[in-house]
Amino acid sequence: MPGGKIDAYDIVRPIFEKASAKVDDIPCVSYLGNTSAGHYVKMIHNGIEYAMMQIISEAYHIMKLGMKMSNQEIHQTFTSGIKEN
Repeated sequence: MPGGKIDAYDIVRPIFEKASAKVDDIPCVSYLGNTSAGHYVKMIHNGIEYAMMQIISEAYHIMKLGMKMSNQEIHQTFTSGIKEN
């Protein structure tokens, strides 16, 4: 999620592409814009991720304490929608 001067990005781009995750051999990295653009995108990403973790925690809390479910029942509930490939 790099941002900043495009000239600087062009210099470090090969390093970012080697270090980044890849989908179908295509690096998951791209220039995001001027100074602080990368930080802004990372902040938004983290906010979404933390909200998802909080939802999972609250669901666990409700199932465990409110519904008196066992850990095995909670596990089955959380994994029931996962498809095997």
